Amino acid sequence: MKLTLLAVVVSTVLTTPIFAAPNPEPLEIALSIDTADQVAPEQARIPLTASVTLHGATPEAVYPTVVQVNGKSFPIGAKLSVSYITVQGFAGCVFYGIDGSKTSVTSWTIPQTVPVGPPQTLVNGTCRDPNTICAFEL
Repeated sequence: MKLTLLAVVVSTVLTTPIFAAPNPEPLEIALSIDTADQVAPEQARIPLTASVTLHGATPEAVYPTVVQVNGKSFPIGAKLSVSYITVQGFAGCVFYGIDGSKTSVTSWTIPQTVPVGPPQTLVNGTCRDPNTICAFEL
């Protein structure tokens, strides 16, 4: 498919008389774009990921993982009681615990760590672009 754009540019009189046009004439410019070579928007996007680290009660109880930042729910395979969650990457994440907790973590550029209260095993989570999250969703 070929798209053709026709633009009409009208010259304007500048404040300096040296550049002033006595009779401005419209200038037509045609631009043609062949869309067959264009990549569809959904194909052009690189999947975003975020690094998530679940911290247990002891320094040895750590579960690092990488998750997709696409808004889809993902299961959490760590069977440890989580006290803190760290998210690094451009992501807004929500994690759900086995006892009903809901913990939100938003990271734009630097890692963010938040407590899980009360500490518990996490069941699943979801992460997405933090610019698309509304305050009432957290």
